[in-house]
Amino acid sequence: MRKLPFCFLLAAILYFAAPISCAIGDEPNARVKALVVDDARRKLAGEVVDYRTGVYSMLHEGGFSDSETREYIRPILEEYGFSEASIVKYFNLFDPHYHGGERERLEERRKMVETLLN
Repeated sequence: MRKLPFCFLLAAILYFAAPISCAIGDEPNARVKALVVDDARRKLAGEVVDYRTGVYSMLHEGGFSDSETREYIRPILEEYGFSEASIVKYFNLFDPHYHGGERERLEERRKMVETLLN
C-alpha cells in the first residue's frame, strides 16, 4: 500500500521533469527558451516566487554547476534583448556574490580554443 503514493510521486516527477531535462541539451529549443525568458521576466519584475523552482534551479539541481547554468542561460537572455545589467541582476538572485566577470573568462576561453584549432 505504501508503494502506491510513491509510484504517483515518481510518475508526477517524470511527467514534469522529464520533458525539460530531455529538452535541455547543447542547443536550447523554443520550449526551453520560453521557460528561461518567462522565468527571468517574472523574477526581475519582483514577482514573489520560490527560488527553488524555475529553470535556473532545475538546471542546478540537475547537475549543472553555477557557471554552466549561467553559460547556458546567458545566450538565451541576450537573444531576447535582456541588458547586461538585468542579466547580472537575475543571476544575483541565485548567487549574491555573482559580479558578471564570466564574460571576460568566456572570451579568453573562446580565444584559447580558436588558437588551439588554428
